[in-house]
Amino acid sequence: MIRQLPLVTQVTRDEQICTLSMLIQPTLKYFRGHFDEFPILPGVVQLDWALHYAQDVFEQSFELCGMEVVKYQCPISPNTELLLELVWYRELNKLSFRYFDSQVSYSQGKVKLK
Repeated sequence: MIRQLPLVTQVTRDEQICTLSMLIQPTLKYFRGHFDEFPILPGVVQLDWALHYAQDVFEQSFELCGMEVVKYQCPISPNTELLLELVWYRELNKLSFRYFDSQVSYSQGKVKLK
């Protein structure tokens, strides 16, 4: 399956932290059937995007080994503008991610990497 990605409008980063500003377009295939009356972005897609962007910005090959904590606090709807913050703990081989905006924390987690 071909991965679809949100529209990234800005990226800031340093050695350990990266923040991406993004728009979640309503045309993304992940909204079809999830759910028809109240479309939301699936949690597995949020996790996939976090790993995808972490590999890209930190220029590393990451493989998910396990999840320590993952919390989905608020549904992400089409046309949502938000931030994705990625923090790579190189020495622990862990990645934390957080989808949020100025008012809402949508989801967050920490995963173990190989």
